[in-house]
Amino acid sequence: MIRIIYVFLALWCFNNIGLAQLISNSQYKIMVDSINHLPIDSVDNYLNKFLVSNKCTRFDSARLYNLKGNTKSIQGELEDALSFYNRAISLFNKQDGYLWEVKTRLNISSIYSDIQEFTNAGNQLFKVKEIVRNNADTVYEHKVSEYFAHLFYSQGNSDSAFYYLEELTGIYEGWKDTISMSRVYNNLAVLYKEHEQYQKALFYNKRSLNLSEAKNDEYAIGESYNNMGICYEALYHQNGSKDHLKKALHYYEESALLKMKFTHKWNSAIANLARLNRELGNDKEANEYYNQLELSGRKDKSAEMLDVYRDQMLYLLNKGKVADAAFYFAMYDSVISDLQQMQEKDFQQMLLNQRKLYQSRKSEQEQKLKLQEEKQKRLIIEKKQFVTQTVFIIFAFIVVGFFYYLRQRNKYLNLKAEQDNKKLKDAVLRTQMNPHFVYNALTAIQNSVLKEDQLVTASYVARFARLIRQTFDFASVDRISIEEDVNALRDYIETQKIRFGDKFGYEIITDEKLKLEETFIPPLILQPLVENSIHHGFKGIKKDGLITIKISRQDCCQVRFEVIDNGVGYHPLKKDNKEHALSILKNRLALFQPGDEESFVIENNPDGGTKVSYVLTLFDHV
Repeated sequence: MIRIIYVFLALWCFNNIGLAQLISNSQYKIMVDSINHLPIDSVDNYLNKFLVSNKCTRFDSARLYNLKGNTKSIQGELEDALSFYNRAISLFNKQDGYLWEVKTRLNISSIYSDIQEFTNAGNQLFKVKEIVRNNADTVYEHKVSEYFAHLFYSQGNSDSAFYYLEELTGIYEGWKDTISMSRVYNNLAVLYKEHEQYQKALFYNKRSLNLSEAKNDEYAIGESYNNMGICYEALYHQNGSKDHLKKALHYYEESALLKMKFTHKWNSAIANLARLNRELGNDKEANEYYNQLELSGRKDKSAEMLDVYRDQMLYLLNKGKVADAAFYFAMYDSVISDLQQMQEKDFQQMLLNQRKLYQSRKSEQEQKLKLQEEKQKRLIIEKKQFVTQTVFIIFAFIVVGFFYYLRQRNKYLNLKAEQDNKKLKDAVLRTQMNPHFVYNALTAIQNSVLKEDQLVTASYVARFARLIRQTFDFASVDRISIEEDVNALRDYIETQKIRFGDKFGYEIITDEKLKLEETFIPPLILQPLVENSIHHGFKGIKKDGLITIKISRQDCCQVRFEVIDNGVGYHPLKKDNKEHALSILKNRLALFQPGDEESFVIENNPDGGTKVSYVLTLFDHV
């Protein structure tokens, strides 16, 4: 009923704006409330409608752009939000009052903190601090401190964040500012929770909850319930108290019910209930919660669904339900693909915005240069002594333009390098867990199930599940120890042996001088070579295959890797415009330490088989 009332008020407001060129404060307030109750797309369309109508005053447009920024920020489109906020600032002036600029700059600083552009965030806050001091506004001078706390928290400086928030607590309580008090209590609860001080976190969560209940803010109440559930769950894991477990489940359930009313947001409480029930062995309840998440998550394949699909896949693998596990693996892979496409789209849009911005600034600079030249001509006519000054100004513009070009070029090169690094990581993950390998491994496990060999099947499933977990864990890090890589390699070879049986054997020889657990290398650095030996080296041989892996110290800061097999030998493939495992490996060597790719050698052994070797420069000298 409340939502229907807000829709009616919003429609009335938007239909009557066209009758007057100035948006009244009451109409603007209805529009602000509508953002919190109407679907985001509806609000976005309404704002666009009136922004292009040419009926709004300058002040109207400024406030509408500010609302557009709020809408984009809620949607997570932070680059667009920054663009609209900056447009609003360019339109606000002193006649409108300084608070419009202050509030908009605070929103900008919050976004810069979230995207870790801390220098820009700090610059905005110092600008706001200067404005409020010039206007002797002690209220907003303290509110700026709250945004400084957010900045320090984003930087990982918890001590400074605590200092600002605890100082503000007393000030807001003195003012009886319940909205600000609720916000500060919630932030303090988050900080204490991250520092594993759960009793203090619960104390501030309850204070925030009381204020939210007084305002009947259902979403804030749901968030408080969920945070309290997290704290009680952590306490349960610390001391095993059934009372804490009971409270955790209770608060998660209460939070889930409230959050169901906000269908456009991710219901983290249901995700917590599914995970905790699975951990407790309540598979029936866990499956019900996971089904709820799937029904809501499949609409947009949000990133949160990755954990859902992965947990379900590992659970089904452990239960021996291979076909069902393969379905969730396909869903997981589909989400990864969609997220990569979204990232690529966002990256391309960012490049487009950069080009537009560059062209715009270039045009402005050319116009300024033209005006400057005309001015210099007039000055030359009036006084010849201004010639030196004119040359200096033109030269300054050229230098600024040149440095600006270098800066933009460096940004582009850095972005490209990051993108290349990400593509290589994705390529490594695809090489390790390609669909053919997963399908063949699952088929082999399924055959073992049909033979009703339960002990062997359990061993296969456990090893394959561990290999999948290792692969996903390694995909998110830049380096691992040699010991971890060797363990993952053993799991990979043993998984391959599930399919090929005893048709090949292997041995791993490591240098005693190497501290395997303390020497760090890029993840999965040997697996592509072993894969080639199995799939290409042993193809068609009549004898038993043997793979020998040697890892030895080259010198103080380099390690030598060798993979030797007794297969058919090395025969280069014809070019097919596909990215192969060996080319990916060489690119990774070049990326992590330029020059290491030159040590990559493939040669046929005199007695038959292939030897592949390369030298890797260590991240940390051991």
